[in-house]
Amino acid sequence: MKRCSFVIFLALLAGCVSYKPAPIAPKQTEASFRARTIDDSGLKEFVAKNSTNFNSNWPPQEFDLEALTLVAFYYHPDLQLARMRVAESAAGEISAGERPNPSVSWAPQYAINSDQGISPWVLGFSWDIPIETGGKRAHRLEQAKQLTLAARLALGEAAWKVRGDLRSNLVEYYAADLDAQYLRTEMNLRSNLVTRLERQLQAGEASRVEVNVARSELITSTMAQTKAETRLADAKFQVAASIGLPMSAFENIRVHWRYDNPPNPRTVSHNAVQTAGLLNRLDVRRSLAEYAATEAALQTEIAKQYPDVHISPGYEFDQGEHKFGIGVSAMLPILSHNRGPIAEAEAKRKETEIRFLAVQSGAIQDTDRALASYRRAYMQWTNDSTLIAAQSRNLKSAQATVEAGEADQSSVWIAQLQRLEARRGQLESLRLVQQSLGALENAAQRPLSDPTNIRLLASPDVTTEKDKR
Repeated sequence: MKRCSFVIFLALLAGCVSYKPAPIAPKQTEASFRARTIDDSGLKEFVAKNSTNFNSNWPPQEFDLEALTLVAFYYHPDLQLARMRVAESAAGEISAGERPNPSVSWAPQYAINSDQGISPWVLGFSWDIPIETGGKRAHRLEQAKQLTLAARLALGEAAWKVRGDLRSNLVEYYAADLDAQYLRTEMNLRSNLVTRLERQLQAGEASRVEVNVARSELITSTMAQTKAETRLADAKFQVAASIGLPMSAFENIRVHWRYDNPPNPRTVSHNAVQTAGLLNRLDVRRSLAEYAATEAALQTEIAKQYPDVHISPGYEFDQGEHKFGIGVSAMLPILSHNRGPIAEAEAKRKETEIRFLAVQSGAIQDTDRALASYRRAYMQWTNDSTLIAAQSRNLKSAQATVEAGEADQSSVWIAQLQRLEARRGQLESLRLVQQSLGALENAAQRPLSDPTNIRLLASPDVTTEKDKR
């Protein structure tokens, strides 16, 4: 008997989960962050699983938006947090699917006035086996599964936000880089103008006022160029943060992205984009999953009106007599019919329904607004392109005049400065075009300008990063 009890005790212990400490060491986590690189073996494995055109020669020579997105999906902390929430919801499914444990009781008694020759002991035990009724377990499981689906869709939302922030910061990085290049050229041209005017002043061919104006414009250009370099440095830090890499690792990345080829809005169908947004937007699908979870929660509360049944078989050794028995018990639903929790679940379902309608209408408005904004920005950019063409013709005319000996080099520099100013205006228009295009892609949650081969953008089934600790 003792050996049997010991075996049962060991079997019960085998099913238990032991505690594993996982302390956080700030110094180690900081060192781990600073050690991140683009040639990490875990990153390569992640890219292989989540890219349909994976090239075994990772990392690539140049990183486009897709490659940078994959790096961000692997390293960004927001996605790591969203993955853990999916794991937490999946654990909730385990909890929902567990059946209630039976219980056993043992209450020995001793009769102090028992008859001679009869054992004074009354020994016995009884079981309590609960049986859930009304499909409660099935409803709990359905609720947990819908919440897990909602968490996976929220992971997809987080992935889209990471991709959208990366694209936006990449636009700012390219705009800042080109603007800094233009201002460097402008500063050199104005420096040449100042030098020539100073020589002409010494020769009596220019006035002091002309020289002072040119020097003032050079100072203004120098200050603008300094601000542009600061803006460029900030933009680089933002891109590095968007992909979850330290600046030291991002410095080794060569970024190449077609910045100046946004699609014509005429090729973007309003109905197609709106339909894609309504069918593909992860927040809409997540809201539907959350509504289904509230449906299951309401069914669970309704099922609780029906009492669970408890079966209690037992054995008793009563002063030499062997007795077997079985009992059945159930709670009587007399004073409470679970109406309060049912009403709360109904209100929660109605609230989730209203929230879904708000998300759906918001998706329609976001798409309409983003598409209209993109069309306006694209029109302004094309108008600026026409101005650039006119400035280029003026520059060719100035160059021809200098070659004919009818003017000095200053006229060419002035024409170049005018074209640079127009190019900077066009660059700002292009930046707005790219940002509005990114907003349109985020509204539809579908790439429109950069076809992607990343599985993560099309499905919430995101592969998690390997735990290296």
